[in-house]
Amino acid sequence: MKWIALFAMLLAAPSASPAPAVYTRLLFGACTDRSFEVPVGINEDMAQPKRPFRCDQAIVAFLDRQNRRIRIRFQATSGSAEVSSLTFTGVRQRDGQTISVTAFAFGDEAALAANGYCHLFIDGANLTAILCSTSYSRNATHSAVAAFAASPGQSLGLDDEGP
Repeated sequence: MKWIALFAMLLAAPSASPAPAVYTRLLFGACTDRSFEVPVGINEDMAQPKRPFRCDQAIVAFLDRQNRRIRIRFQATSGSAEVSSLTFTGVRQRDGQTISVTAFAFGDEAALAANGYCHLFIDGANLTAILCSTSYSRNATHSAVAAFAASPGQSLGLDDEGP
């Protein structure tokens, strides 16, 4: 019996690697010029320069069978990018289009606790855009924004899409 409890504890222990996805969707498009990372919080020195972020795809991964836990990774696959990816992880709300962000990863760094939101812009069956914004701490308060315009005709392939 104690082996079963030990096995259950091991399964529940946090892992260094991200949770495997139940369902993943690759979306093509581009991050707009409103995508950036700021190394200070909103109430601090805004003279600090924004570091622009460019991407050409978003990978949306649903981490549970109810499609509530979600990870969105914006990444650059072409050209030279100072940062290769911004990843937002959270829980999809009842409206199906809002995500409460609880974790954030900058490039290949480990995920950090975060506080923010993502919004999926859906028109009929098509996903038209994703906007994510969060603040997180890495020895100081930081902010990150990813504004992704999806190429036409793409969907997440979920039964509950659309108004």
